[in-house]
Amino acid sequence: MLTGIFFVLFCLCLAVPVQGQFLESYDFFGNSFEDTDNGQSELADLIGAVNLLYDSEDYQKALEKIEQILRSDPYNDAGYIKKALILIKLHRFEEALQTADVILNKNPDDADGWYIKASVLTNLEQYDTALAAYDTAVKYSSSPEYIYSDKGMLLFNLERYGHAIEVFNKALEINPKLPETLEYLAVSYHRLGKFTEALAAVDMLIAENPDDCHAWYNKAKILDDKNCADEALIACNTLLEIAPDFAAGWSLKGILLNKLNFRKESLEAATKAVELEPQQDFLWYNRACVYAIAGQKENALDDLRRAININPSIKNSAKNDDDFFQLWDDTDFIKLTE
Repeated sequence: MLTGIFFVLFCLCLAVPVQGQFLESYDFFGNSFEDTDNGQSELADLIGAVNLLYDSEDYQKALEKIEQILRSDPYNDAGYIKKALILIKLHRFEEALQTADVILNKNPDDADGWYIKASVLTNLEQYDTALAAYDTAVKYSSSPEYIYSDKGMLLFNLERYGHAIEVFNKALEINPKLPETLEYLAVSYHRLGKFTEALAAVDMLIAENPDDCHAWYNKAKILDDKNCADEALIACNTLLEIAPDFAAGWSLKGILLNKLNFRKESLEAATKAVELEPQQDFLWYNRACVYAIAGQKENALDDLRRAININPSIKNSAKNDDDFFQLWDDTDFIKLTE
């Protein structure tokens, strides 16, 4: 079966359009820009307009206002930082890189400039150079936990999980209450098969926020992969008490009930999942598995067909999935997955 093994990351927007998930949490984001007022009411009004436009995601107009500020005050360092952030939001990465270089040409020791540059280089897929820029940003920063977190995110996306774990832990040594960092730390451990460490990270999240449904989902999945289906089901039930419309949670519950030989209840849970989010391929796939194990060929093929229609590549999983073992030699199954 497919469990959407890291579905939590989908929910947390792992696939963000730009690298730099923690960039806006950093100290320079608001205050340093607002401090440029110096009693000039017109400039203060423009600064307020930029922040309002940025917060409302009207990035093009925000860029026009920031350009106006920089024309009247070309030495406004915080203005260049804000401009770079806006250009990143607009996916104008080459221009954002040029803006970061303006900051660093004025002050080569500017941690903010290096942090922005690292984020831009990541989006330009210049990964080695980006990692070096993150290291330089850390060197000059007095509080580098967010820089460590974003560097860890890059390493995670590069599937360098061991190194990502080291970097995430450095961030958490400075600030142990970074939920996204803990989430990715848990999943990094999980992907390396380090279940004890993964569970420890997830339990830290749950201790901080007992209603974190994503943490409960991850805990259930880790316990499932650790072959602790009974404990996983308890975690899954807790998740669904918190978030009864969490489709992936119902799908996982169906998988766990199936492993525990509760066939009828398994099918009910898998059906609840597809009713909640019929656009998700892996939910149809999982119910197809439940049907296949129960020997209900037509239902299994119907659901598998729905999954394949959403995501044709999922047929490759079906060809090697033991849940479809009874159908591997079936002509209709072979035709559907060829």
